Amino acid sequence: MLCAAAAHSSDIDALRAAGTSSDAATTGVDRVDWRAFESGSPDLEIGLHEWCAFAFDPSVIHGGALGAPQTTVDGNAGGARAGAAPSDPMRPSGASAEVPRFGAAGSWRWQVLGGGGTGTDSISNAQLGAGVSWFVVDDLSIDVQVNADYFSQSGPSAWGGDVELLFRWHFLARDTWSLYVDGGCGLMWTSHDVPPDSASFNFLPQAGAGITWEIADDTRLMLGARWFHASNANTGSPNPSYNGIFAYAGVSFGF
Repeated sequence: MLCAAAAHSSDIDALRAAGTSSDAATTGVDRVDWRAFESGSPDLEIGLHEWCAFAFDPSVIHGGALGAPQTTVDGNAGGARAGAAPSDPMRPSGASAEVPRFGAAGSWRWQVLGGGGTGTDSISNAQLGAGVSWFVVDDLSIDVQVNADYFSQSGPSAWGGDVELLFRWHFLARDTWSLYVDGGCGLMWTSHDVPPDSASFNFLPQAGAGITWEIADDTRLMLGARWFHASNANTGSPNPSYNGIFAYAGVSFGF
């Protein structure tokens, strides 16, 4: 009743004209029973919410509740671009699609890492690799990493490669950064024995800690350090070992 009282007689005239004009079929208002409308009959075919919309904005007869879908300047119905997903009225115009929270259970990430270190017997090493992380629960991931390795030592220097399985726990996780601890083991093959006179196939137990820091949308810088041990685990004789400290940096991306 408040909406009807607020409507001006010129609004009614405009709506009547639109509903009885030659293009009434395209306006979507040719079903209105005007006698019922003017008499206030309960059989009024136009919905109360539609009348309210017209009373305050007569332009709705050209689209929206009383008419055909609105058309934008690029010719698309409903105001949406061709092939575009429905817009989220709560998202600011131009905002990017929402991405999962960093470390959310079920999310995946991949990273590239590189670094170097030194250890016993004056052996130093360098490493470059890439890996993938899957978060089994919030903030706890299983990581698989593949690396290329180089060892400088008293005997022949060695090139090699390794595959590592790690568990990483982001025990302090915030919106833009996290602190983590990780640990696991790897298998390494080298062109020469590491350390010298041991074996070219070694196991690599390791443990460390690090930090991540958001540098772009769903992209984080990683900085960390690990203790690691290399030995043939008594699969050969002799079994000298190499213990070292390794520092690394990398970039992690969500996907």
